[in-house]
This record gives sequence, structure tokens and C-alpha cells, in this order.
Amino acid sequence: MVQELAARGAEVTFTCRAEAGVSAAGSLARGVVCDATDTAGIEALVAEGFDIVVNNAGVIGPIGRIADVSVADW
Repeated sequence: MVQELAARGAEVTFTCRAEAGVSAAGSLARGVVCDATDTAGIEALVAEGFDIVVNNAGVIGPIGRIADVSVADW
């Protein structure tokens, strides 16, 4: 998904828990090592701003709008 969006001209930033995953995406997108459970890391990324978010963290947990799910529930 990252490579396809970037190839179509989108400016893409994605996260991965490990450096190997960031490196595997190539140079079309900006990769950031960050764990989805790291609140400070996620807040830093959100502060940069974005137009689209794709949550693909692979977590079975609360289902709902991001604005309605607390950090503790996540």
C-alpha cells in the first residue's frame, strides 16, 4: 500500500516497529520506527499533520472511531 500510494504521487509516511521494515519499503516513502503502543511516538507523528491515516497495526481490540476510543482501551 505504501509503495502504491507513493508511486501515484502521494507523500507517504509510515511506521514500523523495526528498522528492517522501514528499509524494506524503499526510498519512495518516509519510514519511521515507532510502536503503535508508544503514546509519545504516536503523538509526535500526529503533531506533524496528515491527510489520511491507515491503521494496519494488526490489533484485535476496541472497534470504533479513533476519536471515540481511549488510549487505555487501545
